[in-house]
Amino acid sequence: MSTLKKVEVNLVAQPDLAVTKVKKANSKYYHVTIKNLGNKKATPTKLGVYYNSKRITTAQTPSIAPKASKTIKVKIPSKYQSKKYKYYLKTFKANYNNKLKEIKTSNNKKMRY
Repeated sequence: MSTLKKVEVNLVAQPDLAVTKVKKANSKYYHVTIKNLGNKKATPTKLGVYYNSKRITTAQTPSIAPKASKTIKVKIPSKYQSKKYKYYLKTFKANYNNKLKEIKTSNNKKMRY
C-alpha cells in the first residue's frame, strides 16, 4: 500500500511586463500600452525605442499593478520623424535595461511602423 506525501510549493510573486499595443498618434508621438501580466506590482522602469537595433529614445513607465495596463506617450526624436523613416519598423521594448526582475522577458517588445 502506498502512502501519501504532502508537497508544498511556494511561488515567488513577480511582475511580467508586456507591450500589448503601439499606436501612432502622429509623426512625433506613439501611444504605447504596457500590461503587467504578473502577480506583483511592477515598479517604474523605462521603455526603449529602437530603430535598426539602435536605441533612439527612452521613456519613463509608471508603476503598474498586477493585471493592469498603462498607456504612455512616447516622443520620437526629430531625426526619426521625417518621411525617410516613416515606413521603417521601430521596436518598443518595456524594461529595456532589465532593471526589473520579471517572470518572462520575451513578451516585452512589439514592432510598429
